[in-house]
Amino acid sequence: RRRRGDVVEEGPGGAIGVWDWGSRPRGVLVATIAESERAVNGIAVSQDHLFFAVAYDDARTRVFSSTGLLDDVAVRSRLVYEGHSGHITAVACCDNSHAVATGSSNGSVHVFKVDSTALRSRA
Repeated sequence: RRRRGDVVEEGPGGAIGVWDWGSRPRGVLVATIAESERAVNGIAVSQDHLFFAVAYDDARTRVFSSTGLLDDVAVRSRLVYEGHSGHITAVACCDNSHAVATGSSNGSVHVFKVDSTALRSRA
């Protein structure tokens, strides 16, 4: 699981940076994720810190497991949601559930459930 001091942020060219603010020295980059060259429009972390969802400009939302994130050399998304037809402009994790809500440039809102067993698989 992610520790309390970890921060996930968007970077240039669709890259995601994971920073460990709880260690010494503070602000150590521990992972870079580059699955898409499209812009990152939002990042949301689940309430239990089991996963984080990243909304991209390619109309896809990718879900990454936080478990083992600091130990994994090749960080890859565990799930990809492709239900939108427009650019995803907003993403949020719903409290007390593993549901993710996304909003699109065409005005649609989608809510999908994240299967926690899929987050643990290495496939």
